[in-house]
Order: sequence, then structure tokens, then C-alpha cells
Amino acid sequence: MEKALKINIKKILLLLSLLPYLIFLVTGIFNIYQTSIDKGYLDLYAFIEPLGNFWIEIITSLNVVLIFLTIFCIGYPIYYLLDRHTMKKNNVLETHFEINKPNKLFVLYMISFIPYLYLIYSCIFGIQFGFFFNTSTYYGFEAIILALLSGSIIPIYPIVGIFQIIFTIKKYKMFSNFQKRFLKSMITILLLLLLIPSILYLISTKVSSNTIYSQDKVIIENYLKEEFGEDYYNNMEIIKPYHTASTYKIKTPLLNDSFEISLNETRTEIISNSFYKDFVTENNLNTKLSNYLNQKYNFPEYLDVSCSIYDFDIANYNNIDNLLINCSYKIHGFYVSREYYNKEEIIEIIKDYFINYDQTLEPYYNTNFLLFYVQVNDKDYASIQAIKNRYEDGEIHLIFSGYNYGNGYTIPHEKLTINIYETANNN
Repeated sequence: MEKALKINIKKILLLLSLLPYLIFLVTGIFNIYQTSIDKGYLDLYAFIEPLGNFWIEIITSLNVVLIFLTIFCIGYPIYYLLDRHTMKKNNVLETHFEINKPNKLFVLYMISFIPYLYLIYSCIFGIQFGFFFNTSTYYGFEAIILALLSGSIIPIYPIVGIFQIIFTIKKYKMFSNFQKRFLKSMITILLLLLLIPSILYLISTKVSSNTIYSQDKVIIENYLKEEFGEDYYNNMEIIKPYHTASTYKIKTPLLNDSFEISLNETRTEIISNSFYKDFVTENNLNTKLSNYLNQKYNFPEYLDVSCSIYDFDIANYNNIDNLLINCSYKIHGFYVSREYYNKEEIIEIIKDYFINYDQTLEPYYNTNFLLFYVQVNDKDYASIQAIKNRYEDGEIHLIFSGYNYGNGYTIPHEKLTINIYETANNN
């Protein structure tokens, strides 16, 4: 009775472990049917896509429950088959493998080591990995990890790995001496073929990385001294990048976080420096510049300039106020604050700006037009593009655009040409 109960429990567990395979089979068939209809041709990849998505989810999320269920669903059918195979008709375990009569499961066990040859190949000759055009070739331990991951999208390595563990635990004591020696020799050779190239590549990469870093450091130090001056440079720290990346992080007391500088492909000069952008963002300098310009040019209280800093002399930096006075900046447009929208009133505001401020501020424009953002009770209501058409005659071309908050645009799209002197001459 107890024996029959155990057999039934094993069969129930087997059915439960096989249930996900049935689910993937059904979803795969449905997916290939639906995808083939949508694309107009037979897409065989769609059949394994649900299984591939499942493996990617396990690899990226490392969900403990999913990992346990995966091991159970792969491992238990293997365990069940091995358990059945080791029992004779009278339920007595086999005592040994016959050397002269090759055991089919042992042959399958040996064949299951073949996928590891791909790891050796990837380790020595490299594996390409990346997305679109940003692919790189990896060697050594990195290549082994990437090859393992790529071989787990369709679960080759998880299946053979779990099979080998279970088979070894249940059958190793029954291996003949020849089989044991052969297995140990094969595993040793596989490990050596993986470890030796990986360690040699790691050493060569370390040496190469140190050499490149020493050369890059000279160029970076000279750049930092010239760009920031001796005082600020002395408090900076160059952080060595991973491997031979051409982008370096620089720590400085001027920022809460580090900034990045990048070298060109030949590593002979600096081509980008994120310090200025990071410094402006961290200190909210564009807003402070806007407040400074509003006061400097005495704009009406309903006008708020939209501007951005694009350059400043950090070597002679003393304080924010001094920086705002001497920095280089561009003006993009103006925010116009009103309690309600009146088209004629907005046009008069634009005319007034061009009459009183345009000639003074024109050198700071970043384009050949200005944008006037109308905000009604602090909410974006209209955007007006002002383009100088025949400025010598006072003509300005206006393009009106509204905002859509789900119930239609705030104002209709419209084009209009005005003369900024009409009101002034009439007065």
C-alpha cells in the first residue's frame, strides 16, 4: 500500500513538472498562428518566443520562486526517468555498468558535455554581443558568461547541467573505474581549457589597460590643468575606467557627483566634457541667469526670459554672481504671464518687445526667431513663433499654436504678419 502511494505521488509530481511544457506548447502554437497571420508568412521563431521571454525574465529578475519552479520542472522528469531506469523488474538496483555493453544513458551523459565546447570556443576566439551597431567582442570569463546566457534563452545549459548533476549523484557509485577516470579527465580538461585562456586574457587585459590608462592620464591631466587652472585641478581625481573605455569620470569639489570627459578614437585629445552642463544643472544656473537678465534689462513683470548658459570661464570662477555676469548664453524666447488670453493684447506685448529690446538682445538669440510662451494662470496656453520678415519695414511674421489638454486646442493654428510700428505711429 505504501509502495503504491509512493509511486502515485511520483506520477503526480511528474505530471505537475510536465504541465509547463504543455502550456508553452499551446502558447507557442497559438503565437505562431497569430504571428503568421499578422506577418503574412510562417514565423517559426514565434513558436519558441514565449519560452525565450520566460528565460529572459528569469535571468533579468532572478526571481527565487521562478528559479525553483524551473529547476523542479527540468530536474524532476530527469530524476523520474533515471529512477525508473535504475530499477529492475523486481525493483532491485543495478549493481554496476557493464563495460562491454555500453549503457545508453551513460552515452547520453557523455554527449551532454558537448555544449561546453561552445564555451571554450567563445572563451578563446571571442563572442560578439551588443545591440544594433553597438556590438563588441568579448573574451575570457566575460565571453563564458555571455555564452552561458545566450545558451539559456533556449534552456540548453540549464537542462544539461541539471541532468548531469542528477545523473552523477544517482549513478556515480555504479560507474566502472574506467568510466570514473574518463569522466574526471574530461572535466579536468574542460576546466583547464576554460580557466587558462581566461586567466591569460585577464592578465593581458590588465597590462594593456594599465598602459592605456597611463597614456590617457597624461592627456587628461594637461587638459584639466589648462581648462580649470591649477587650483581646481589639484583637488580633482581621475577615476580609472573599466577595461579600456575612452570615457573617464572626474571627481571635483565643484560638483556633488563626478563629471565625464571622453577622448577621441585615437585617444589623442578630449572631445567632450560634461562638467559645464552638470555644473549648470546642479546649481540651477539657467533659472538664476533668467532672474539676472530680467533685472538687468528691466523687463515688464509679465515677461520672463527663457535662456541657457553654454560657456563660462571656470578657471576664474569665484562665485555664482560673477559667473552670471561673465558667462556666454543664448536667449530662446520669453514666457508671457497673463490672467486670461487676449490675442490683441499679446500682439501688442510682442510689438513692445521688438521696439524696446530686440536690437540689444539680438546677438544672444540662438535662432532666427523668438518663441513667446503664453501662460494663463501658470498653465501653458499658447506658443507664438516670431520671425523677422522684412525687419527694415517693421514686419514680423507670427505663427500661433495652441495646446491640447484633451478637449481641443486652446487656440487655433494661425499665421499672421504684423508691423511693430503701427501702434507707435498711431500714438
